[in-house]
Amino acid sequence: MPSSYDYFNRPVLHRPVELTQYASAALSKWAESHDVRLSVGKVGVYWDNAVAESFFSTLKLLLLYERKQFQSKLEARIGVGEWIEAYYNRCRIHTSTGKIPKKAMDDFLTPPTTTAAQAA
Repeated sequence: MPSSYDYFNRPVLHRPVELTQYASAALSKWAESHDVRLSVGKVGVYWDNAVAESFFSTLKLLLLYERKQFQSKLEARIGVGEWIEAYYNRCRIHTSTGKIPKKAMDDFLTPPTTTAAQAA
């Protein structure tokens, strides 16, 4: 299955294009028999990392590559935090939520705190 080797002549497992191949029982069995640890998410599913990878890719592309530099670590922390809260969570569309911004999806899924009688 490995198509190349690292500097220490160990087989390197390349990420397959097909998710079903990556999460298949055959691949898991092969990895276990060759002492290869597959990347898994918190609950043990292989596709968990897709959303996180998409987030960091977007962060790098839309904030860090455009900005180039921050004057200090504090400025970087504040800038990234503001970008996440002001843009990523509230404005940017997300394919994982049906192309709806996270804030809009949260508002839609959260029941109102006032009842119809209180509103009248």
